[in-house]
Amino acid sequence: MVEKLIKQRFSPLVDVLISLDLLLGVLLGEACRLYYYWPPIDKVYHVFAAFQIGVVGYALAKLFLSKFNHGEHQLAFALVFAFFFSLAIQAAWELFEYAYDVLAGTNMQKYLPEDFYLAIDGNGDIALSSEEIAEFYRHFGGYHYAVEDTMGDIVADIGGAALSVVFLPVLFRFHPEYEDRILFLKEAEGELEIQAGS
Repeated sequence: MVEKLIKQRFSPLVDVLISLDLLLGVLLGEACRLYYYWPPIDKVYHVFAAFQIGVVGYALAKLFLSKFNHGEHQLAFALVFAFFFSLAIQAAWELFEYAYDVLAGTNMQKYLPEDFYLAIDGNGDIALSSEEIAEFYRHFGGYHYAVEDTMGDIVADIGGAALSVVFLPVLFRFHPEYEDRILFLKEAEGELEIQAGS
């Protein structure tokens, strides 16, 4: 639908990233409840999301540079931009998680252990004793619980952003045609031509 709307075809890289996104987040994470059965999948997903955003940041930087800067160091600048663009978007995501937890009463930032969160009834009361709750938060792991999740997410985001910066030059070494045109395919004079934007 998006391709028809913008009259562009996404490149195979975008197709693969979107497919993996749906597999990890929707099918395995939510539908199969892998987030609950294997909590580290959240960090894997953060790495992957930061990687994807890094690729998009690179493409945006190259598109901008192709219009306004025809000089040297475009690849280096675009890679640095990709890294920090990815981190900025992921930081905004952490703010979204916090806001959604406050406004909707969710547990996206893991301020409560999953057992505690699942023990909350429809009235917002928790079906645990005050002693059980106090015992958990009395120890280091308890009072750092929410911060550890967010800090782990940020470390995973840094790893994913760095991975995109390492992956892209390797990709370009074997497929130099992608360096300036990575996101879209467009038919031009009977051939498929890769280009950076619409």
